[in-house]
Amino acid sequence: MDKKWWTLVAVCAGMFMLLLDVTIVVVAQPAIQDGLHASFTDVQWVLDAYALTLASLLLTSGVLADRYGRKRLFLIGLVIFTLGSLLCGMAQDPLMLIVSRSGQGVGGAIMFATSLALLGHSFRGRDRGVAFGVWGAVTGVIVCLAIAVVALAGFIVAEHRVAHPMFDLSLLRVPTFAGGSIAAFAMNGSLYAVLLWLVIYLQDVLGFSAQGAGLRLAIISGAQLITAAVAGRVSERVPARWLIGPGLLLVGVGLIVTGGLTGASDWTDLIPGFIVAGFGAGLVNPPLASTAIGVVPPQKAGMASGVNSTFRQIGIAAGIAALGSIFNSALQHNLSSAQAVASSAPRIATMVRQGQVGQLLASLPPARRGVVAEAIKSGFAAGLNDLLIVTAVLAFAGAVCALVLIRERDFVRTGRTQPPGVSPATAETGADSVSQARSA
Repeated sequence: MDKKWWTLVAVCAGMFMLLLDVTIVVVAQPAIQDGLHASFTDVQWVLDAYALTLASLLLTSGVLADRYGRKRLFLIGLVIFTLGSLLCGMAQDPLMLIVSRSGQGVGGAIMFATSLALLGHSFRGRDRGVAFGVWGAVTGVIVCLAIAVVALAGFIVAEHRVAHPMFDLSLLRVPTFAGGSIAAFAMNGSLYAVLLWLVIYLQDVLGFSAQGAGLRLAIISGAQLITAAVAGRVSERVPARWLIGPGLLLVGVGLIVTGGLTGASDWTDLIPGFIVAGFGAGLVNPPLASTAIGVVPPQKAGMASGVNSTFRQIGIAAGIAALGSIFNSALQHNLSSAQAVASSAPRIATMVRQGQVGQLLASLPPARRGVVAEAIKSGFAAGLNDLLIVTAVLAFAGAVCALVLIRERDFVRTGRTQPPGVSPATAETGADSVSQARSA
């Protein structure tokens, strides 16, 4: 087998580990709460510690990969991630798990930032579309906010002044690069962020085991696998925006179809929405990957890959934080509105957030369990409906931005094969437009 295909195998195996790690933690969150006596807030931090650490180091990792070698950095990231995983398995309390997850984020950042650049360097033409298709199928409090705003402003000022910035901010003047970044944020901030609450719904509310919940969520992955393979093959012939834009539209439609849940809903009511959203995600990931590095010269592929992955991780971290606040308020309101449990609404809401629904029901007199269980199921379903609407709106917004901003003439010829029907002169003009945009 050609050496480049071994590169694809190694990269995809690493990405599978990263994404499997995320989904395992989501599905296993009730077990984490029970085994480590963790609150729902602790579980959110277990997820966000990984995402935030990963997002904060992606740019640095991308630049280091460009300077010191992508293969070398990828191997270093793999070692760090593996050690972090070992420490997670040895965690004795929530704090140790959160810190270990941060260590995983360091290794994950290095691997994420170098993966697309490795593929972009190794593959050209039709093979690149196949490689990105496979990759896409695999990847299927106020003070802190103020500090974040100040830090972001300082970062922007510093990047403008240094000779060799980690993030060439002029890239955001290229519509395709900006559109791809927005689409990456919308993709992860919508479907992937709301998965946490879908898992809780399946396990804590509907009573499935971690394995049962995982198998049902695999419907999304299966649907994504189908369209990702197709998108990867046609991405060299179909403009990227006509895959990314419609893909995000399908994600939004799928999230809306998933909604409409009531206290009488069963898990089978989720299937149509899971399939539609999975189809959409499969259309988005492969062309989004090629778009990230297609508008920059090869020597900046690591930076571009890091920026794209940063927007993805910021999307999921910000999404989880925002959705958590929305859901907590909605759950409290819904329980308070139910006459049968109104007086106990604060306590019930707290135990639901801590993943202690089973313990709560077991502590009640038998005659009251059914009433409380029904109230929890109805209140949780109503709160989840709100989250699905919010994430659908985000997906729709990302679709519009992708359709408006992503354009073929922004792709440089060294980063992407010439689109069908485009003359060399036209392609050259497109490449010049990118250079002019960067120098503006």
